[in-house]
Amino acid sequence: MRRRLLAAFALISFFLQYSPIASADFSVSKSFLMAFHACSVSDCKDIRNHQVYIAESDDGANWSLLSGWKSFIGSVPDVIRRGDFLYVYYVGIDNGENLYVSKFNVVSGSFVEKSIVRLSNDFGHFVDPSLSQMDDGKFLLTGLYVEGVQPTANAQPPQPNNPATCKSNESTCIKTIKTASEIPGSDGVMFKLDPGARATITLDANTKSASDPDLFRDDKQWILYVSVGPSVIAYTGTDLNSEFTRKGFVSQNSGGIPSGFYQMSTGKIWTFVHTDKGQGSVIRRSIHESLTAPVPENAWVTVISAGSLGLNADWRVESPGFAQNVQGKNLVLPEPTPTQPNLPSVSQGTASPSPSSVSVSISPEPTLKPSITQIGRAHV
Repeated sequence: MRRRLLAAFALISFFLQYSPIASADFSVSKSFLMAFHACSVSDCKDIRNHQVYIAESDDGANWSLLSGWKSFIGSVPDVIRRGDFLYVYYVGIDNGENLYVSKFNVVSGSFVEKSIVRLSNDFGHFVDPSLSQMDDGKFLLTGLYVEGVQPTANAQPPQPNNPATCKSNESTCIKTIKTASEIPGSDGVMFKLDPGARATITLDANTKSASDPDLFRDDKQWILYVSVGPSVIAYTGTDLNSEFTRKGFVSQNSGGIPSGFYQMSTGKIWTFVHTDKGQGSVIRRSIHESLTAPVPENAWVTVISAGSLGLNADWRVESPGFAQNVQGKNLVLPEPTPTQPNLPSVSQGTASPSPSSVSVSISPEPTLKPSITQIGRAHV
């Protein structure tokens, strides 16, 4: 009996430590959302010590934590809303290092479910992806693509090789940013890799890492940010099956791990980065128009620090993921065409049977092996 009680206690402790939990009365009331992780300066390099938070704001400058939100273990999060649900994507380690999505009901203020995110048609994986929504309502993942490498099988970070940098025996290498489109019916869990690359970055002695892309739109094109250490490079494009055009630095040693937003009413871009400040780090914002010249250092303003949100003052706040608190477009699923059943001959007084329900299943393309991978974290 004692052994059973100890086993039950261990299981409950594991669940409480590694499962995302939000109180039943957390509430969202403001126009903008920001996902980020926070950690103590003494143990921030270990992602098992990262905690996922969501903040909200009406102006992008003054932020507060969601009322009632309970943080959970996870790293480099992003958030997006569709309908009455928030989808929080983050790297977790309770089943190896994978990308997870946790779904929350905005109306009831409650946690719904947690799933591992997968690619349906490829054996590579993404690192530190961001989320956008397309005109048809589907989610779009953008990430640093690592070909043929599975996430680590155990929960002991860091990974042997940093996917954001060249291998130790390489003086130069190429990093690739790709996108993947949500498979309808998977509710943000299954994605299909899109053809080609959105950006390729050559690493060398001057550019030593590339990671943490962010994709968003202005009034005429997609804008892609890529973090290169403490700097951010911008790319633009209109075709999600083609490579984008490099424009220039938005941040040059002013901060990395970016998130962007185009404000239609002003025609200006909000760019958020996290920046080291002493042993800690803060999240800063700049408001600008140009994508071809770095924003001046004095135009970056701190908008989130651990202390400003009531967290431990010596904590780091990192990896901003910005989203509008709007319902977005609901994903409209295609109407399935039912297969006509083999009907018996009809005699007088006998009605023809008809299908009572239609189920829709999603399976990988037949020429590909069925399973897949996802997602790690670039340790930059």
